[in-house]
Amino acid sequence: MITELTISNFRFIKKQKIKLGALNVLYGPTASGKSSLLYALMVFNKIITNPNQPIDNFFDLGFIDLGGLKECLYGKDEELAMEISYSTNSGEFGISLKKDKANTYLKYKNIKLTAEFSIPYKQTKIFETKIDLKTLKGKAYWNGFYVLGLSGSVEEEGQTGNLISKLNEIANTIKQVDIAPHNRGFFEAFYSHYLRYEVPHVLISDEEVASAIINQEDLVPKISKALEEIANKSFRIHPIQGIPLSRFLIQEKGSNQEILITNEGFGINQVVYMFAKLYLKDKKIILIEEPEIHLHPSIIRKLAKIMCKIVEEENKQIILTTHSEVFVSSLLSAIRRKDISHKKVKFYLVEKEKGDTIFKEQECDERGRIKGGLSSFMEGELEDLKAFFEI
Repeated sequence: MITELTISNFRFIKKQKIKLGALNVLYGPTASGKSSLLYALMVFNKIITNPNQPIDNFFDLGFIDLGGLKECLYGKDEELAMEISYSTNSGEFGISLKKDKANTYLKYKNIKLTAEFSIPYKQTKIFETKIDLKTLKGKAYWNGFYVLGLSGSVEEEGQTGNLISKLNEIANTIKQVDIAPHNRGFFEAFYSHYLRYEVPHVLISDEEVASAIINQEDLVPKISKALEEIANKSFRIHPIQGIPLSRFLIQEKGSNQEILITNEGFGINQVVYMFAKLYLKDKKIILIEEPEIHLHPSIIRKLAKIMCKIVEEENKQIILTTHSEVFVSSLLSAIRRKDISHKKVKFYLVEKEKGDTIFKEQECDERGRIKGGLSSFMEGELEDLKAFFEI
């Protein structure tokens, strides 16, 4: 789990340090920069997955093209270095980008590994760092992304392998990130049984996500159960006899009629896509843009409850953006009911101040109360009241 994220010189973020919990909610006015946090993590993920490509390619995320490094630099100032780093319970990992050069660092206890290389990068360089621990004295060798080996005197058997695993576990955290972008859903009547992606890879297109659903056995029952809880509907895949294709079907509880997911309301369609992302085995950090899109308030309330359940039962970390007061209020109610501890949930009001994106943590207590109230939503309600009473 990522416990803290630091972003500098990315889009409209000059420098922000954001503490994260298991469930993180970003809300605020339109165009305030909420999604920038999500996109920064996805850029970092793409660099780590395949650094051997032109630097501007890292900013084409598949579901959105951010336009390249210059377009994403704060103030479009090419003299600045874009920096993204995160902390876990074990250590830190970060990257800095400037034109065609990158720097990375990896920290664990009093060990700090550093690297500098040109982009594109084939991961062929080996960087050495001196290690001076009580049980290990020697050198660490890494390529800027992963620790390849250690040398020196070891006092405890197995210490070398354990240390390599711990260091790489910190770096591998970013590979556990996945996203359910705003433009999500299923748009075809039939989907292939064959895997349409290579691991490691972030699944974006409906074909890729559909392949995961078809080939990961436990996804369908988990998706169907969650869908039944929020919408009283079930989900299943129907293989076409004789050919490697399947249809995705939705059935309302108590009805004998099944319909193609493409003929279902888009709110349910996008929720199935989102649940697939949330239940994927190899992804632990799920980013979601506006989970409430095209959903009735009654379903939004149940969806908030399901999010709490997934965090607790599936050991997932969720970071989401929302414009829905119903969603936020429902999470606060879940905290009050003890469905989830207030210590596991972080709320951030995201606003623009003099053109800069600012993340303001909103303190929540064990009774589900936000200190100072939900200010961004309250402002709109006050305007409505003024109009109603002709103030």
